[in-house]
Amino acid sequence: MHNVVRVFIPQLYHENRTQYLSQDEQRIFYEAGLRPAVERLELEKSSEWPATYNDEMFRARGNNGQLSFQTKVIADWLLPYLGDYIRSSLSNAGYSWGEGLVFLHQIRGVKHATSHSLRTRSARDALRTFLGQNHLEPAILDLDNSWWVDVGIEVDSKEKSCLAWRTDSHFHIVHQVMGLSEYRADKITTPGSSKYTRDMASHLTAVSGCRIAPGDRSRGPYDVQYLQMYTTDKSLTYRQDQGHYSKFITCTAILKGRAMGYIKSLYDLYRNAIKTSHSLARLEVRVPLAKADEVLLHSIDEDILRDSLVSFPREEWW
Repeated sequence: MHNVVRVFIPQLYHENRTQYLSQDEQRIFYEAGLRPAVERLELEKSSEWPATYNDEMFRARGNNGQLSFQTKVIADWLLPYLGDYIRSSLSNAGYSWGEGLVFLHQIRGVKHATSHSLRTRSARDALRTFLGQNHLEPAILDLDNSWWVDVGIEVDSKEKSCLAWRTDSHFHIVHQVMGLSEYRADKITTPGSSKYTRDMASHLTAVSGCRIAPGDRSRGPYDVQYLQMYTTDKSLTYRQDQGHYSKFITCTAILKGRAMGYIKSLYDLYRNAIKTSHSLARLEVRVPLAKADEVLLHSIDEDILRDSLVSFPREEWW
């Protein structure tokens, strides 16, 4: 598990800019906002922080050009003041956009951290465990739309076959799980919708998962921000590398004679998977933390779920 704090600056937004700060904006944020705030919080420890943004970039850059930044620690009892001090420091330095800073605290690396059966009590126990593990107070459940969590359901095959989602099941699953009207469910699962993306399995148009980011009027009673349906077979070849999320080979590598070794390793992986691995079907939704012990519990009809899946023998799938 690790945490990430993201900073959003709405007043810097305009239609043609990227989502990232420019080098000059990063310099201003550090020199006029972050470091003065740290100095105000912990004067004696602020001496460990570089005086300027350029000083830190010089220190962080290795001989190969790669950057390696340091970790700095701020006492937990001082953290509640950090955001306000950054805002006021920027504002006092003449940067009014600092007043509108918004912080997003993201807890990452908690996939499969807790699991539970499709029972209300079990879900509530799992939620309490999750809050405890991440040092979160139960009171945050009362903060509307301040904390979000991904909740999933996993379907396994008793025969250890490979499961996959039927493309024509997306409407039915969305209609049930999100509690939407048939009109809304159909609208956000129709090809061409900007909110909907299909992920075909093995080039089979009738077999696919999907990703949906519903708009404000299509989030249903659970306020679902994101939904995805997928299978676990991708885990065997998952690898983040140069913008890709699975194993791949380039034309350059093929021309250098690496194709045979790559293809043999991939072939062996699939052949070995026949003996040991079967794919599960997963459905995940992102909802407010307060809805985590409600969503997916009573909204899925087992018959519809069963009809939404296809089952392949491992020998055929791999």
